[in-house]
Amino acid sequence: MSDFKFDYTICEAYDKAAFDSVCAKLDSHIPPLEKGECIKEDDGSEMQFYRLDGKKLAVHIVDFLEIVYVTSEFEAEEFLK
Repeated sequence: MSDFKFDYTICEAYDKAAFDSVCAKLDSHIPPLEKGECIKEDDGSEMQFYRLDGKKLAVHIVDFLEIVYVTSEFEAEEFLK
């Protein structure tokens, strides 16, 4: 079972610019966010991870679902504005 309790839909399309924009917004909050690993799949899907006080946040772009979204173990809306 996932510890991610919060979900935020960013774009209902496979949009690399939207993915990069969300990551740039999160990068602007370092610190307190810590940037982690970026996982890239063969189909173009990616997951960029961040941490805050030991809790995880992930930005996803998924080719076969055609969506960009964020999952988080903490309320992250303030970081996505």
